[in-house]
Amino acid sequence: MIEKYNPTEYLIKLQNIKYRALMFPILIIIISFGVYYIFRIDFVKYFSIAGLIAYFFIMMIFHVKKTVPPQTENDDVLAPIFGKVSEIKDRKITIKKSLFQPADIRCAASGKEINITSSRIYWFERNATLQGKLIGVVPSNAECIYEVPDEFDIEVKIGQKIEAGETIIGIKTRKV
Repeated sequence: MIEKYNPTEYLIKLQNIKYRALMFPILIIIISFGVYYIFRIDFVKYFSIAGLIAYFFIMMIFHVKKTVPPQTENDDVLAPIFGKVSEIKDRKITIKKSLFQPADIRCAASGKEINITSSRIYWFERNATLQGKLIGVVPSNAECIYEVPDEFDIEVKIGQKIEAGETIIGIKTRKV
């Protein structure tokens, strides 16, 4: 059964999270402009520059690359996050995500758990069935350990850069 995908609900949640994070830099900008125009204190305008830099930084770390999952006909395993493969051991693939990579967390395979270690993770859905579906965001450095099921052959190599919901990390070829 193919699940009908409507990203609107998750994108609204993502926007709400982003807007809450952006309140502090916006308040810094507004207050510093107010203090500058009321009291004419010159150095206060530099606080507005710091607020503007923080604003763009927060916008960048909450970046989601695309909203619609790819149309795949195969039952392959897709990468759950953006990053670089750092280790493959006992059918477990370790992926390291840097701060400046897109924040997407995508469904890798139907019903498989994704283990991510990070300081901030926002989950929209834990048990998705549509591969490549946006199920959360991680706007910080992260490490993901994903165990590829036994019936799949691992298709990535250590050091390979991968894209969430696009890079195939396992192809169904083995019989269990």
